[in-house]
Amino acid sequence: MALRITDNKKYFILTTQLCIKLELELNVSGHGREWSHIGDKLYYSVHPRNNEDSESTFVINSQQFIFLGSLISGWGSSYSSMIKEVSTA
Repeated sequence: MALRITDNKKYFILTTQLCIKLELELNVSGHGREWSHIGDKLYYSVHPRNNEDSESTFVINSQQFIFLGSLISGWGSSYSSMIKEVSTA
């Protein structure tokens, strides 16, 4: 199942494999403990414990979104294009 992460301005969609990749990178970053709820959401979206874990959209603040986006951008140019603008139409 794919997970849509958004700050309500931009978003990206992660496959299950990319959720785990991002969760591991977040865990070893300087924000790993502070934002452990984000790592938990990434992990539990792949291995849900309950219906709440299966929700396909996760809203985070802009600072968190920018940081996760920087991790994704570090994977290479093909991943940088995953970040999209939220349509207001």
